[in-house]
Amino acid sequence: MNTQAKSEYADGDCPDHIWNQPEIPQRGWTVVDVLDARDISADPTIGITCEMCGHERIMLIYLMSHPKYDGFLSVGRVCASKMVRPYADELDEPAD
Repeated sequence: MNTQAKSEYADGDCPDHIWNQPEIPQRGWTVVDVLDARDISADPTIGITCEMCGHERIMLIYLMSHPKYDGFLSVGRVCASKMVRPYADELDEPAD
């Protein structure tokens, strides 16, 4: 894996996103929990900011874990779906 390559998910308009940090694993994450921001806050219109892409007002918060990352990330549905994908070399070979 080339950790110096720019993320395939990076948003060129937002260079500070964690997707752009080469030390952050891009795939192979596990969903630990899914939380509803409305259950956490007294304000039903509040949401969190996705830690991967910076999208604001995420209502469903996916708590993500990775063996090569110390801690958890709180992200939205779109980033979570990208993060759980395995790396190409981890995919099972098709049977003949």
